[in-house]
Amino acid sequence: ILVPNPGVDTTDVEAVFISELERIQAEGVEQAELEKAINQIRTGQVLGLQDVMGLAESVQAAHFYYGDASRVFDLVDQYTTITSDDIQRVISDYLYPESRHIIEVIPVEQREADSSNTSSDGSTDVSEAATRPEAERVSPPEPLAVRGVTLPEITETELANGLRVMVLPQTDLPIVTAQLILPGGESAVPRDKAGLASMTAALLTRGTESRSANDIAAAIEQVGGSLEASASQDIFSLSTLVLSEYSDLAFELLG
Repeated sequence: ILVPNPGVDTTDVEAVFISELERIQAEGVEQAELEKAINQIRTGQVLGLQDVMGLAESVQAAHFYYGDASRVFDLVDQYTTITSDDIQRVISDYLYPESRHIIEVIPVEQREADSSNTSSDGSTDVSEAATRPEAERVSPPEPLAVRGVTLPEITETELANGLRVMVLPQTDLPIVTAQLILPGGESAVPRDKAGLASMTAALLTRGTESRSANDIAAAIEQVGGSLEASASQDIFSLSTLVLSEYSDLAFELLG
């Protein structure tokens, strides 16, 4: 999906896309760029398995495309086998010019609602509701029985410097989330320096003595993770999320 900036013609965006497609077909994809894309896709898929709706969507997609709902558990790691040659092969086999179907969707002003279902007295003809698909007319199934919830055990320790560390293990998904919370925030800022806490939080990811802002962004993007800082009324918060295999980098950036 290509979305042009305001004032940019769609044909110009299409030309850039096709040019890049042809370049990849001829030269391939740099290994670093391929690894970054794979990590970002894997992270997105893992995050999609964390809630009931995401898991349900992933299961039905695995069943639809592969005929096996259990494939949802190994598809995440399957991406690690993709090579630059695979990308070039797909372009040659499926994205050659004669096979492309390009659809331009251009927004227009909203048209007046169709009044064909409104009778002369202003009432609405409800006959359309009676012809809804059968799947929309049947009664929903009875809800499942309520099951108990077993929460993972939380361990808490205190380091020599006084920092409290709380760990909540969740080993069913290969992902690590870490959050550093410090007292402070806007409530600790003098009245004449309002906004200082938020500005300070914004600067936490804008460079350090060992890494520039671009270095930090490139490092976390390369592994498909995220690194964010914020300040609320009473706390500073610095958080990171990565695939488990990149946890060392996450804690290095967090420190």
